[in-house]
Amino acid sequence: MSPKIGFRTSLGGYNKNDVNEYLKERARETREQIAERDAKIKALTEDLELEKLHAARSHAKLKEDLSAQSGGLENGIAAVDAASRRVMEQLDSADRELENMVLYRVKAEKFDKLAATLSDLLRLQGKAEQVSVPVMPDRSALKKEMEDALAKLREDLEKLREAAGIN
Repeated sequence: MSPKIGFRTSLGGYNKNDVNEYLKERARETREQIAERDAKIKALTEDLELEKLHAARSHAKLKEDLSAQSGGLENGIAAVDAASRRVMEQLDSADRELENMVLYRVKAEKFDKLAATLSDLLRLQGKAEQVSVPVMPDRSALKKEMEDALAKLREDLEKLREAAGIN
């Protein structure tokens, strides 16, 4: 709570110069706070764009690596491609939500969640790169893992929406 401000009185009212000075000071402070907030939003948005670029590159690399495997992995490639698109859509959605937020704390929490998602994708990419022989149980396991990762992403997105107050 701000301290109580008192103004000198002049001819039955407040001193105009005191009031004007007070208002100028508050306006200057507000401009500084807005500039700081905008700088934080810009930095987080740039970080998010960089993460999206890394995710897109990982997606392309994963797709290329899976394409190099035997033809029996076509379903795996399609599943990874679909999951990657969904992740990219979720990243785009999260980016739009972040642009509408003004509180740095909420924005930082969402960024942390997206970094965890990217980590999960990189972990899955590493496992996918280890696949060398197209065997039905391996494709099933990969599909299950991708479904589990997608479910986790959906849960994380819902939690982010709740934390941000977005329905």
